[in-house]
Amino acid sequence: TALCWSEGNAGRIRVMLSTLDGTDWATPIPISPADADAFRPALCIHGGNVVLAWDEYRDGAYGVRVCLWDSAAATDVCYLARTNENWFAPHLLDHGGQAYVAWLASQKVAHKRGIVDHACYGLVGRIAADGVELLQDGVTTSSQAVADLREGLLAMDRHYNYDGLRRKPRLVPGVGERIWCVWERLPAGDGTVHSGEFVGREYDPASRHWGTVKLLHGS
Repeated sequence: TALCWSEGNAGRIRVMLSTLDGTDWATPIPISPADADAFRPALCIHGGNVVLAWDEYRDGAYGVRVCLWDSAAATDVCYLARTNENWFAPHLLDHGGQAYVAWLASQKVAHKRGIVDHACYGLVGRIAADGVELLQDGVTTSSQAVADLREGLLAMDRHYNYDGLRRKPRLVPGVGERIWCVWERLPAGDGTVHSGEFVGREYDPASRHWGTVKLLHGS
């Protein structure tokens, strides 16, 4: 059993880790690098090791770091980032003998008068010891985006402290070794609809293919 969180540590915001040994929690230790602030950690257990992911703010942008903890030390798997984008809010899943990570990518949509908005999409990767393999969209092969989050669901009264999955792609187990990437969105319409839709896409590791977007819940 393991627990992770972020907190202030020696002038930085670090990801902390504690493991349960029987009935006692070990003294928390910082896991993230000391040269960057780290936020929104996630973990899962895979192959007897703890897989961790979090987003780091460095060089003016966010990226996602993935590492393994084997009860003695942390091994860095990779740092995921792309120029002119922010990658953050990772989510992990262990299923079918594989470890997966999903995260949010945000791209600035610019106008000659300044930034207009942020176009968001979800990415999914399979974690290996030597890196993360992006699971390419098998329907739109020219894109690595699995979830189109440009129509993110906003709260009706305010945009803060919203507990839904707005612009937060999540992974859930499917049948057999298949997995689902799920998210919320606004339904197509004239902009007057406030209730959202819960949708998802299924990934088949055998065919390495993402299915089309399916409506899982909605009016």
